[in-house]
Amino acid sequence: MTCINCGSTIDKTDKYCRVCGNKIVSQRLNIRDLFIASLYQFFNFDNKFFKTFLDLLAKPAKVIDGYVNGNRKRYLNPFNYFALALSISGLQILIIRNFFIDTIKFTSFNGEAGSEISRRIMELSFDYQPLLFAIQIPILAGISYLIFRRNHYNFSEHFILFTYTQCEYSILTFPINFLILIIAPTVFSSVGLLLTFFILVYSLYVLFNLFKTSLKNRIIKSILFIMLYLVVFNLIFFIVGLVLFRLKLI
Repeated sequence: MTCINCGSTIDKTDKYCRVCGNKIVSQRLNIRDLFIASLYQFFNFDNKFFKTFLDLLAKPAKVIDGYVNGNRKRYLNPFNYFALALSISGLQILIIRNFFIDTIKFTSFNGEAGSEISRRIMELSFDYQPLLFAIQIPILAGISYLIFRRNHYNFSEHFILFTYTQCEYSILTFPINFLILIIAPTVFSSVGLLLTFFILVYSLYVLFNLFKTSLKNRIIKSILFIMLYLVVFNLIFFIVGLVLFRLKLI
């Protein structure tokens, strides 16, 4: 027998190649093997996902600063984390569309007409969810770069920072959203609006974990960050809403 990875000669009793260490597989794949392998990869103690997720909560500077400074083996890189977060977000949309869309109550200050517009906007956001998810990252990176430009991070490094931050937010809020859909689906859209403010709180937590400064500077920078965030995103929503209205999509 020969190793299919390196071509070295192996014995029938070998479980691993003595030259390259490749595992010797003598049986064909089946569903049971795939299930066990996926469970092992996801739940094994050294899994990078859990390390990345937990440390982005407890010590985000270790993850982000580590990647920026070249330590890129310990944690999931931001682009793999982005792909995972996007998949989880897509799963959430699939669950909502197939099981809960008719039970969600769309609240609006403009009565039933406003509620219908809110519903249509949510449906459109589902259609363009990957784009909407991705476009927030450079916007947030630009805002933080303007406010924290005296620190040592350039725009690209702020981009990495908010790739991790947005992904962490998406993964963290998934079980919360799922629980709300099961317990009280009628308030899902209202709670969703409240959860959007969590991204501001978490973003500031990460930024101040990375960039140490005085309490006075933290307060000033927090106010500036929130104000810029609200101005920029409200402007974007206004422009997008105007375009959708012109196109008669809402």
